[in-house]
Amino acid sequence: YRERYHQVLAPVLQKAERMVRHRQGDQLIRSVNLLTCRNTAVSAKSFLSYYGPKAQVDSPTLLQKVTTPTLVIVAGSDTVVKGLAKKLTQQARNPKLTVKVVDSAGHVFRDLYLEDLVDLCIGFLKDAR
Repeated sequence: YRERYHQVLAPVLQKAERMVRHRQGDQLIRSVNLLTCRNTAVSAKSFLSYYGPKAQVDSPTLLQKVTTPTLVIVAGSDTVVKGLAKKLTQQARNPKLTVKVVDSAGHVFRDLYLEDLVDLCIGFLKDAR
């Protein structure tokens, strides 16, 4: 949060927690930054669901629990979700999880990188048979 928005997360998080405690979780916090959205409005509950203490939206944490073969394809040059491949390999040690990286792909896998993504999916599905 600090790196992306040049602002400390704690005060906004505390405000959202206070609103939820006072049964105002559905009320909007205005002029706040959320994920990739700058200066937006979001409910206090929604803000907490992304930035609160629970790891309920942290993919590497959630992927530790998958029981079905799962493929995660990471964009190697993603500037939105930085360091995902490293985090996945450090945290998600699950034999049902396969992590592949498309080296130069950006966040949305444009052009030929989309073809690389499709090839990885097809290979994974063939191996899963």
